[in-house]
Amino acid sequence: MVKVLSIGAHNDEIMADMGGTAYLLHKAGCDQIFLNLACQWNSDSLSDEEKAEYMRQEEKSAEILGGKFITLGNRNDLLFLESKQIIEETAKFIVDYNPNIVFIHWPRDNHLEHRETAQVSYKALAVAAVRGAKFKEVYAFDTGINQSTDYFSPDFYVRVDECVDTVKESLSQYNQNSAQGPWLCQSYELKRTYRGRSIAGGAKAEAFKFIKFPNGSDDILLKQLLGNKFLWHGNGMYPSFAEYFF
Repeated sequence: MVKVLSIGAHNDEIMADMGGTAYLLHKAGCDQIFLNLACQWNSDSLSDEEKAEYMRQEEKSAEILGGKFITLGNRNDLLFLESKQIIEETAKFIVDYNPNIVFIHWPRDNHLEHRETAQVSYKALAVAAVRGAKFKEVYAFDTGINQSTDYFSPDFYVRVDECVDTVKESLSQYNQNSAQGPWLCQSYELKRTYRGRSIAGGAKAEAFKFIKFPNGSDDILLKQLLGNKFLWHGNGMYPSFAEYFF
């Protein structure tokens, strides 16, 4: 079974930014973990019952998309910043799970904790590779308008038209002080429509960049799993990767 690890900053990150892709991978038979590193409670007054309810919402949201929700670090902290300890914990998790495919944040992002999570993820992957992890390929996902989208020219898209209602069901599980279902659904619809315009009229899409290509001469495993839902960016007058050279 193909194992997929998606590393996000906050408790709604994976669902809101690549939920359609996660659901397609679930349908393709993948085992998935949604690992979140910056899931603070964002309140000093939450009761144990409220915390338990928040955790139930997170787990249910992930379950709908075919993933298991796991957090690392201390949720009582008020701010997530890179540290040796969290890099070590994340690297150990990667080695223990030994995923085939990994998704992480793009490091150019207007949200501080997104940038910090990207740095931790990248360094943890480097450490994990030395310690025996055998991941084949690594991708970065787009976190959205006013966040990474300002700096994110996709390498490819995943068409998610058939998944939008399922993702909205996942996001609708949230009723928290920092994650409200109706707003998340509205934001998801806006971002997927914006990215879909590059594919065809009316399409819905999620955008990604390459961090690590497959080893050797292997074809792209993600492309094999997603079939015709995997679409290269760069058709027409916007050649892919051109921003890096011209």
